[in-house]
Amino acid sequence: MRSFEITEVKPFMSALLTGQVFDNFAVSELKMNNAGGWVLDGRRNAEFYDEGEFEALPEKEYLLWSEVKQIVFTLVKGSKLPLSMQITFKLNAANTESTVRNSGTGIPLENVGGIFLNIRYDREQLQVVSGTSLKSFSMDRSLENAWDDYAEKFLKKNGFA
Repeated sequence: MRSFEITEVKPFMSALLTGQVFDNFAVSELKMNNAGGWVLDGRRNAEFYDEGEFEALPEKEYLLWSEVKQIVFTLVKGSKLPLSMQITFKLNAANTESTVRNSGTGIPLENVGGIFLNIRYDREQLQVVSGTSLKSFSMDRSLENAWDDYAEKFLKKNGFA
C-alpha cells in the first residue's frame, strides 16, 4: 500500500469527473458528504438487466466508473465542493488478470481478492492510496509492490503525481 498526495486538486477532480482516465475502473464503493450524505454500493444488480444486456457487459460484478461518473458529477457540481468524498476503485476483472500475470509474482489469480485504488478527498486534501487484497494470508508482498509501482506510474503518466 502506498499513499500519494495530490497537490493539484482541481485538475485531478476535473479528470476524475469529466475525463476518461478512470473510466475502466470498477467502483466498489463511493461515499460523499456535501449537503447530505451519499453512499453508492458499486455492486451491479444483475436483476436490472435483460439476459442479453447483462452478458454483453464488460464487467459483471461492479459498475464501471464510466457508468456512474455523470451521477457523481451532478452531485458535486456547483459553487461548493463536497466536504469529503471517498471512492474505492477496483481493477476490473480483465485488468486484474493482466496485472497479476504481468507482475511476475506467481500468485494465483484465484487467490487475489482485489486490486484497489482509493481516492480520498477531505476539505482540500486529496490522497490516492493503492492497495491489494488476497483471499488467504501470505507473507509475499510482490503483487502489492508491483501494484504500488504501477499506480505511481499511472498517476505520473496522467499528470497527477
